[in-house]
Amino acid sequence: MKKLIPLFLTLSLVQTSIANECVIESKSEKYTLHISPEISDYDRHAFGPNHFWQWIDADQDCQNTRAEILISSSLNPTTLTTDKCNVLNGLWLDPYSGNLFENAKDLDIDHIVPLKELHESGAADLGANEKILLANSLLGPSNLIAVWNSLNRSKRDLEPHQWLPPNTEYKCEYLSKWLEVKHYWGLSVDNDECLGLRNLYIDCPSQSSN
Repeated sequence: MKKLIPLFLTLSLVQTSIANECVIESKSEKYTLHISPEISDYDRHAFGPNHFWQWIDADQDCQNTRAEILISSSLNPTTLTTDKCNVLNGLWLDPYSGNLFENAKDLDIDHIVPLKELHESGAADLGANEKILLANSLLGPSNLIAVWNSLNRSKRDLEPHQWLPPNTEYKCEYLSKWLEVKHYWGLSVDNDECLGLRNLYIDCPSQSSN
């Protein structure tokens, strides 16, 4: 005989499930993310080889992830060092400021969802190699972007309700990228992040590239 679950318990389970979900909507898009407290004990070096943070050269062509991003995002052909491993010059549009840059030294490669946030929202449970691959991943929605180093350093590890690019025209695209990365990798949000994203994203038009 099938065992019935009391109605009050069924309602309680449904309410708990809903309470643990963060639904974030714009005018045309909807994301549902799991709500979970942030995980502590973040160590940036855990995302680098031999427990030391640095970009990796995944395809062994001497150009690390930073160089790959700079080359692929430059609006003009890039000038490389003699060994072809590092980027010297190009032409980049920094979406955070809306400014153009020609010297690669003026740019950082930003993790849109910062490494600390990745850790706190689920990546803490990954193995060492998985963390390294996630930090350097060019798969799925891009979490890596070339930006003016000054703004990247002012952003630090802040969430969108704490920091947004000063270029207001990029606000909605930035929020969409944050949500796409979280959704793609199955990462959670905390309560403050959920509320902040809901309030910021609600008036945004579609940013989907699909």
